[in-house]
This record gives sequence, C-alpha cells and structure tokens, in this order.
Amino acid sequence: NAYSAALTELPADQYPVTVKVKAGTKSASLRIERIAPAFSLSVKPEDIYAKRAYITVESSEVDAVKLALVVTFWKGASNKLKATRVGESATFLVEGLASGIENTVWGSLVNRADAAESITFTTEAARQLENAGFETWYRENGKTQYWWRDYPGASATTQWGTMNLYTTSEGGSNDNNFAGGNKDGMAYCAISGTTSTTDKYFGNTAAVIRTVGWGRGNAVGAATTKCNHVDAGELFLGESQSTKDQKYGISFASRPSAISFYYKYRPKNSADYGKAEVIVKDADGAVIASQSFRIENQSTYIKKTLDLTYVPGSKKAESLVVRFTSCDNPNCLQANKDCLNGFPQSGLGKDNTVIGSELYIDDIELIY
Repeated sequence: NAYSAALTELPADQYPVTVKVKAGTKSASLRIERIAPAFSLSVKPEDIYAKRAYITVESSEVDAVKLALVVTFWKGASNKLKATRVGESATFLVEGLASGIENTVWGSLVNRADAAESITFTTEAARQLENAGFETWYRENGKTQYWWRDYPGASATTQWGTMNLYTTSEGGSNDNNFAGGNKDGMAYCAISGTTSTTDKYFGNTAAVIRTVGWGRGNAVGAATTKCNHVDAGELFLGESQSTKDQKYGISFASRPSAISFYYKYRPKNSADYGKAEVIVKDADGAVIASQSFRIENQSTYIKKTLDLTYVPGSKKAESLVVRFTSCDNPNCLQANKDCLNGFPQSGLGKDNTVIGSELYIDDIELIY
C-alpha cells in the first residue's frame, strides 16, 4: 500500500531535513534537500543613523516575519553585527556600523552559506561639538577695565551662545562712583555671566555659568544698594543676542543617541536649581527627540548622561539645541542677599560683582 503525508512545518534552520517514517516494526528515512527562499534587505533613509540602522527582511516567496527569525547580519565575512528584532516584525535594529561612510551589510540564513543578500547605504556622521571642553575663549574689551564680553570660542563668532551680550548691554565708560545715576562702567553694571574658569574637570579650563545682577545706574554699598536686573546665566548652542530672547540651536544633520557632560553646581539660594536640556528637531521644526535634567547642589564634578530616543521612522535631524542655565527657579532671580552674593556689600569697589548661583560645565560629548 502507498500512503502520503504532508509536512506542514519544517525547522527553519535545518538544511537539509531528514524525515523518518515508522509503521509497525518497519521504518524508513528520507533526506529532503531544501531550496533557500529568495529574500532581500531594505532600509529607509530616515532609519539610517550614525552607527545603527533599522533593516527589514523582505520575501515574495515565504512569510518574511518567519524567515527573519533565521537571518543573521554581518559586516564582512567574520564581523557579526548585533541585531535586535523590533517587536514581532521582520525589522531589526542593526548596530556596530561605521559612521559617516558607506556600509555594506549582509544578511544570511542560518546554516546556509549560499543564501545571503546585502544592502549598501551611507550612515550619518558622528559629529561632535566645537570647543566641547571649553579650552578656547575670546575676550572683547568693554569701555572700561571693569567689564568685558567673553565668548566660548576663538572669536566673537562661535557655535556657543551666552547671555553675555544682554547682561553687558547697558555697560558704558563712566567709572566715576560719584557721577549720579548714570554709572555704567562698573562690574556691577555690566558683567559676562558665562566665562572661563580654571576650576575644571579636565584640561585647563571649563565654563562657569552664573546668575548675575546688572544694569545702568546700579549701586553697591552698605548705605545704598540698587540692582536693576537679575538674570540667569546661559550656555547654549546658537546665536547670542543683546536682548533677553536668544536664538537657540544650530544646523545639525546627525542624530546622537545621548549626550554626556561633567558638571557641578553651587546654588546661592538652597531652593535654586539649574537645568540642562537637549532637543533634536527635524526640518519642519518638530521635536524628534529631547531630554532635560534638573541640576541641583553638587560640590564636585560628576558625569551626567541624557539619553535620546527616536521612534523608528522618525524624520532626519535638521537642528540641535543644547542649553544649560544657572537658575531655573524664577523665585531665585530676585535682587536680594538670599539670591545674590555682594548684595548688599560694603565698600565702593568698581570691580565689585553681584553674582548668584554658579553652574560649572566641562567636556561635553555626543554619543552615537
């Protein structure tokens, strides 16, 4: 007698397959040679990052989701790549790619060396920020020796912006303490809130971001004290302005997976806290990834990492905002001795300053 049987499912990773049949005391075996199903790999431009990409397995012959379970990813003959399946789909997050260059990724079926397909694409650059260790500073002299403008870069045109143009905007040339209400050449009238410091984590200098009191006609002294403006210091990617409104962000086509930096924080008021934030935007100005961190009292430098998460299919990046501020508590931006050192203050020194909380930042790194 002849009998027939249908095998509904075979182990996907076995080539060939041996089937054994037993009837009573008799048995027989059959070796089945299997033809590898045709498949291909695809990747969308928006799913290509600096060192990783979302790659999809596709097939017109079999269920691609089932086939994907037996696909491994390689870069070269011996460099197996880490691949994490996205949910229960046929798409994988493939990591370990080289940034800013053309990459060829191979997908091969398990135990089937002759079944392999490749895809070639160019990754984003693993771009870093200029002067991220704040070793370079440029100083522009004011109209007296008691105030100036500092820039975190080699010139007044730098990738990093500050509030310094604003907090020195009323600075002038009068350094006569007895000239009435038009005093404008003193340090307590014009001051760069963000400046360099040798109190650093690494290298020679770091950035210190300070809350400052400033304004034309200010006065310090035991008998008379006046402070027209109190503003938080800032350090940010973007263009400094001489008004309170700043231009945050720079053109940036890469999408980092995180940002790290070293910081310490000295609040003048125990209720004060600073802030760090990073925002990645697309060409339409929509936020595709962001993270922020409330900075509290920290006496020594410590490393902080902010992770950035992108939804698969997120658009390409067009701009990046990184911003640090010395005070994110509006209640601590008050002209009083609880919020500012040197207010009030004895003596009439022309270089007296009115300073509040201080945030130290060093060695920023973008992680991909």
